Amino acid sequence: MSSQVVPGTRILAIEDNPLTADLLVRCLTQAGYDIDILGRGRDAMRRLEETHYDLVLLDLSLPDVDGLELCRDLRAGGNVTPVLMLSARDQLNDRVEGLRSGADDYLTKPFKTIELEARVHALIRRGQRFLEPKDVLHFGTLAMDVKRRRVTLGDRLLTLTPKEFALLEFLLRNPGAVYSADELHDRLWGGPRPQTNVVQVALHQLRTKLRARGTSVGVETIRGFGYRLTDESSSSKLTNN
Repeated sequence: MSSQVVPGTRILAIEDNPLTADLLVRCLTQAGYDIDILGRGRDAMRRLEETHYDLVLLDLSLPDVDGLELCRDLRAGGNVTPVLMLSARDQLNDRVEGLRSGADDYLTKPFKTIELEARVHALIRRGQRFLEPKDVLHFGTLAMDVKRRRVTLGDRLLTLTPKEFALLEFLLRNPGAVYSADELHDRLWGGPRPQTNVVQVALHQLRTKLRARGTSVGVETIRGFGYRLTDESSSSKLTNN
């Protein structure tokens, strides 16, 4: 494993060509990454709703959906995972359109594996550069290990989707502060606000999971103003390790 790769770094490759998919697996596994392959865009969208990845490799020519459309849908839904587009479309307009759709980088096929690995590493490093190895947030009995993407309540693991994790992390970093749904969307995901309120959905799901664990930590609604993190058992304060 490369000394530059953080153990457990996960990549989702959305690629339906078996030869390209095999190349991606061999190259990136050897480089030290954990990689999953899906050949259909809609399957990938569902996976990204439930699983955290550090990078998405996105082929533009998928059997069920155009890669540009898929990338736009990801961004409209609040997903901020870095995206590297892979395509045989090599004209300037193609690259510009790919970046405008929300991709972070664009690599034309065929490509050299050394360049693929370099671009992958650069995008993942960019996404992880603000995280320290001991970036752990505490609130009451809840602990969030930001780097390892783990949330625990006491000794029990709490499984969250990427959106739920991002929302909880923001509230943990701003304990006691009240934010409206629009403010949370703008600070977490930015861009145009989708018709479906991703913040309200994520809040509902997060609250449901917290209540199911019987914890005193929750998200309080301040009517007319917004939401804040609370602990009914005490006046908990955030600490960073």
